[in-house]
Amino acid sequence: MCSVIFLLVLAAFPALISTRLVNSYDNFPEESIDVRNEISLGPYSTMDDTIEDAMDDTTEDAMGDTEDIFGIVNQLISKVTALEKTIKHRCHRPVAFHAVRDGAVYPHLGVYQHVVFSTVLLNIGNGYNANHGIFTAPKAGLYIFSASILSDNRPATSLFAADIVRNGYVLARIYGKGVSGYHTQGSATVVTQLTVGQQIWVRLNCCANGSLFGVRYTTFSGSLISVLN
Repeated sequence: MCSVIFLLVLAAFPALISTRLVNSYDNFPEESIDVRNEISLGPYSTMDDTIEDAMDDTTEDAMGDTEDIFGIVNQLISKVTALEKTIKHRCHRPVAFHAVRDGAVYPHLGVYQHVVFSTVLLNIGNGYNANHGIFTAPKAGLYIFSASILSDNRPATSLFAADIVRNGYVLARIYGKGVSGYHTQGSATVVTQLTVGQQIWVRLNCCANGSLFGVRYTTFSGSLISVLN
């Protein structure tokens, strides 16, 4: 839709210029155009200096009108450029998601296993897959991601370490260890550039047969900040 709007603007651009040129010609002083005829009919038709002066005046007027036309054209170009930027900005469809763990204990996680945030509360652009816990970039751009994890409170499984990764490359790490029957919260936020199809997910780094706690304390979210062409 946005491309159609911009094409219509570009199609109308030559017509706008033509209209302004016609209007400029229509408003051109007739007495300036016919000055030579008037002078040739006058009593001083044989005076070359008088004719030259009159023609100089006419030329100056014409040059002034030409400069006005170029000014109008430049203004139209500036307006079309600004309109193009506005259309691109307004037609930029956002990409954002927010997913959480709803259950209480999230048990028996292995090392490098994906943490799956199975309850999706927002998924504009459909980049997040709730079955695998992976976000796939539908657009190239600058993104921000945040993950927050609540530890289990049982001594045997209270320690955890997790990573936010991009196609397997670690961008940030999260750590937590419950103490004396209490939970602890760990979180991290990253800003990264993605190309179309690159993926972001959260994985457990430690420990084997680990457990996390949900009840929406454990969350994963992300958003497109800026489109990169």
